[in-house]
Amino acid sequence: MMERAFENSAMQWNISQARGSLYDAIANTQVGQSVAGFENFLFKDLPQFFVGGSLFNAGWRAIGAGKYLGQAFNYLRRGESTFAEYKALKGGTQTLDYILTTNKAGQQVYQRISTEFSHTFISQAMQRAYNLPNWMVNNSVNVWKVNTIQHSLIDSYRFQFLRAGIKSEVGWFGKYNWFTKFPK
Repeated sequence: MMERAFENSAMQWNISQARGSLYDAIANTQVGQSVAGFENFLFKDLPQFFVGGSLFNAGWRAIGAGKYLGQAFNYLRRGESTFAEYKALKGGTQTLDYILTTNKAGQQVYQRISTEFSHTFISQAMQRAYNLPNWMVNNSVNVWKVNTIQHSLIDSYRFQFLRAGIKSEVGWFGKYNWFTKFPK
């Protein structure tokens, strides 16, 4: 029983040590070193934490796992497309309709209704503040393609740019709501 406890604690120590090396490899790569530092971790540092390290290393190299893990790591580090590229990839924006309304001065003006892209969970301001990679922010879970009214309902910052006359008509149960259909 005592032997088993010792084996478990030794294994936990090895896993903990391997995790620390992984964090170091990632940190070193982020500050400008090449992906080679990460590959060194995969093929030199990591195998020594497992029983039969050299045997593990030979099998690891034989299946070519490092190539794919290195590519995945490089993708995570660099990111995906910028917001402008993401919008273009998803069809861009287009004008759906114009609604006659008034501005603050009471003059008749048109409110343009178009398709827009909303950062629903992670905003671009959060991306800049926390230096988040593009793949985490510009993806189909976080960025929703909506119209101007829908965007105004879920984003108070966007609501402030509506024309004064239409603001009172926009709401979850207002004249213009989430389900309002516009031509096109």
